[in-house]
Order: sequence, then structure tokens, then C-alpha cells
Amino acid sequence: MDDSIPSAELSAQTFPVVGVGASAGGLEALTEFLESLPATPGMSFIIVQHLSPVHESTLAKLLQGHTTLPVVALSHGQPIACDEVYVIVENTALTVCDGKLHVESRDHAQKPHMPIDVLFKSMAEELQRAFGAVFSGGGSDGNRGLSAIKEAGGVTFAQDPASARVDLMPRSAIGRIADG
Repeated sequence: MDDSIPSAELSAQTFPVVGVGASAGGLEALTEFLESLPATPGMSFIIVQHLSPVHESTLAKLLQGHTTLPVVALSHGQPIACDEVYVIVENTALTVCDGKLHVESRDHAQKPHMPIDVLFKSMAEELQRAFGAVFSGGGSDGNRGLSAIKEAGGVTFAQDPASARVDLMPRSAIGRIADG
């Protein structure tokens, strides 16, 4: 990375963008992940956790205590900057478009709600090379999005199911990645 360019001024295409999805038991995995990051990793992180649609989320505040990177609760049109962590807010869907994060009201008619797939698919379409990771949780949200990232030449990861509090999402993701 060119040290003469302040990291906040880089475009999303010049540094890795990592999407991270989690659900049940995901807070523990997310905090461990953030604690393991260096002070300036040279990438940005977008976190989507399944949240209650009716309660205000404190996820950004909870995660801020586990990293020196700024943790931002998303607002519409937020530019993606290097060395920042972005967190979805309640009752929303999140996509990437033109180097910015777009927050939209959750479509309650869409059942089941798959916010991780929505983010990962948009990352696969919009970024030169996307990275996607699935952590602890139940169900299969993130599977289709990981496949899209992989098909677009990106890199995919899943938490080791043995270390996940709830292993259904990582097991499902590993099966999908292996088959894809």
C-alpha cells in the first residue's frame, strides 16, 4: 500500500473489502475476530449479523470495545474506507454500489430474510475482488453469496464448525463452498 495516500482517501477498489456474516453465537466469533486484527490491517470489514427488526442494535458499540479500528453503524451512502469496520443496523438490508454502502429498509415480505446473501452478492458484482466469511449461526444465510463471491474470483472463508457456538451456518457454508 502506498503510505503517501491517507487510508480514508483510497477507493474501495484499491484495498480488500471483507464481508462477514454471523447469526446466533456470532457476537463471540466477531469479537474474537476483531481482537485478532492488527491496528492497521489495510482493508475494510462489513459486518452483517442477524438482528431483531424491532429493537435498536448496540452491535457497533459492543464491537468497538474489541478493536482499535473505528466501528461505524451504517448510514445510507457511506463511502467504504480502508481500516474501518462497518456494521449493519436493525431492520435493514445492506448492499455495495459504486464504492459506497447502501442501507435500505428491510423487505418484510421477503421470507426468509437473508441479509448476508444480499451483501455478499452485491460485493461479488461490485468489487474487483471480494472476500466473504461466515461465522457462527443457524440456517444457511450467506451460502449463495459466498458462491457468488467465489464465482467472481473472490475468496471465501467459514468459521471452523468445532469452534462455533452454533455450527449450522459454517457447516452449510463449507458444504456450499466445497460443492461450488
